[in-house]
Amino acid sequence: MFVILSIPFCFSAGLYWLLLLANFTVTWPLVVIAFLECMAISWVYGVDNLLDNIKWMAGSYPPFYIYWKILWKFICPMAYLSILCFLWLDWHSVSYESYIFPYWTSLLGWAISVFPILFVPVIAIAQLCTADGSVTQRWANVLNPDDSWGPALAVHRAEHFPLQIPEARRLLIPPEVEVLGCRTNVGEEKETGTTEETQNKQKPAGSVLFKKNRSRATTFNNLHSTFERETAI
Repeated sequence: MFVILSIPFCFSAGLYWLLLLANFTVTWPLVVIAFLECMAISWVYGVDNLLDNIKWMAGSYPPFYIYWKILWKFICPMAYLSILCFLWLDWHSVSYESYIFPYWTSLLGWAISVFPILFVPVIAIAQLCTADGSVTQRWANVLNPDDSWGPALAVHRAEHFPLQIPEARRLLIPPEVEVLGCRTNVGEEKETGTTEETQNKQKPAGSVLFKKNRSRATTFNNLHSTFERETAI
């Protein structure tokens, strides 16, 4: 198909077609798409979420944290809008030396320019129409990432999205630990229920909680080496 579309450029009028495309396709449409991407990342997805993603990949936040937030949220959108205004205000009919292109070529150029931008609202409307629930729920589903969004390894997704990933608890706490912990707690309650109540009244609440957490952490560390978290899914 692209070979067929390139045939007009091989004739004597190919230079004029090239000038027409150069004046309409590589100018303001790219600026509009860049502006929409910047707004989607900065204001819809959120700069803080983007910086968190960079930290997960690089191991730390980028230097000058506040600088990047201000740049992506305010400076870049304003710069794109300024460039877009200058391009539209300075727009004029396409010409080559003394030859001025006819009016229908301008209409064709505007149609070619708008075509790639139409994919943004068309896909957004399609996603909104195919979503489930009410209008409010559809907007929430479209503007929020899926549960599968996150790092590649399931264990990393579980660490960063413990409430969104269904298997997060199974990845962070192996099933053996949960079963053993439940059995141990039941046995302890039956055998030493009265004794623990008496001792807990005499001890601060923080020490009792620390003792329970330490015993659970010890049990988890003993079985952690036998649980392959990366292959849990």
